[in-house]
Amino acid sequence: MTNNYPPGWTVKSISAFSERVERRVSGVPEHVLMIASRSGFVAQSDKYDRFMAGQSLQKYIDLRSGEFAYNKGNSISYPCGCVFRLKGYHSAAVPFVYFCFAVQEDVAEPAYLEQFFAGGGLNAQLKGRINSGVRNNGLLNIRAGEFFSCVVPLPPVQEQRKIAAILSSVDEAIEGTQAVIDQLQVVKKAMMADLLTRGIPGRHSKFKQTEIGEVPEEWEVGSISSFVEEMRGGSPLTPSDFVEEGFTVLHKGDILPDGIVQLAPNSSRYASTSFAEGHQRSVIDSNFLVATLRDLVPSGPSIGLISRVPQDRNLRLLLAQGAYGLRLDANSMDPDYLIAVSNSAFYRQAARRIAVGSTQIHIRNGDFLALRIPIPSPEERRTIGQAIAAFSALLSEERRTIGGLRALKTGLMDDLLTGRRRVCVEQNNGQ
Repeated sequence: MTNNYPPGWTVKSISAFSERVERRVSGVPEHVLMIASRSGFVAQSDKYDRFMAGQSLQKYIDLRSGEFAYNKGNSISYPCGCVFRLKGYHSAAVPFVYFCFAVQEDVAEPAYLEQFFAGGGLNAQLKGRINSGVRNNGLLNIRAGEFFSCVVPLPPVQEQRKIAAILSSVDEAIEGTQAVIDQLQVVKKAMMADLLTRGIPGRHSKFKQTEIGEVPEEWEVGSISSFVEEMRGGSPLTPSDFVEEGFTVLHKGDILPDGIVQLAPNSSRYASTSFAEGHQRSVIDSNFLVATLRDLVPSGPSIGLISRVPQDRNLRLLLAQGAYGLRLDANSMDPDYLIAVSNSAFYRQAARRIAVGSTQIHIRNGDFLALRIPIPSPEERRTIGQAIAAFSALLSEERRTIGGLRALKTGLMDDLLTGRRRVCVEQNNGQ
């Protein structure tokens, strides 16, 4: 690693500010933990639904509170493995294949290291040290000496603590927003279950059994085809079909729950006008809803979702393969209601039942259009659809907030952990 850091910063190998921990477990440990890449230390029984240590428990490492462990298993979040610090436990038994270490806190502030490791600060170095391939046990081929030779940029300790405090405050905001999202999702799920099976509270007193379950006596049950005037399918595109600007390509992965279409910028976002002219049956406008009828397992549970496209008159959309456009009879079906139904539990189950395929699952057009849904009166459909859409908008706003916070955290890490932006550290008298 090239030392382009500010004056006062040092670059030290992990071995220079830490001591490897290899103490073995003695007796029966109170806690046996594993590292999950997304959440850190978790109980082994929770991760695998059973206790797996068995006879090998005597080989496990006795990790103490505040010490670190490197899990050299690769994952989507951490393809080069991940490092977490043990917190909330006095001690725990962890697998002996982890590289564990305790740091010299007068040199390296643990909270600073947590942020550095969580941000993938070791990735580039680890990638160069990991031998090609993954062993049969799923672990990356890296020796302890190679890991401990990785280096970390270290500002003065007081600056490390200030950086950690700033980044931790953003983490707290992210966690708080996520808690709000989780609670809103619970409330929304319960609200949808009531509105889409019982109707508006206080309106119905008699109910009947149907092929999709119990619904108010006044409601009917019908197929989606009853309300669809036109259905358009997506076209397969090759890399040569994409250009810098033109028709915006809507991929099946852009169709998200809660009626959201997220057109994230990427290298396959635009198709040429000439391609669109030759595939008019894949071109839609803002009067269409979109649905995903093709997906990869394990993303399959999202199959069949229906969402609105961005309401922009100037947006020219072309559907990629796996995405479908639906133009509804505006006089017979409210879009918000159909979107809400597509996110309901009974609809999700029905969509999964009719999906076919193994490595890639899909729903045939005819089977999709034949899906049965509850049909209240037009006025009640509008009321239900608007109520759920308003709640979905609230959830979307919270998701945008958490997305902004995560982007802020990424930007701060890029600046603060490299010394590109310095923090002001108040010096106490005598220091």
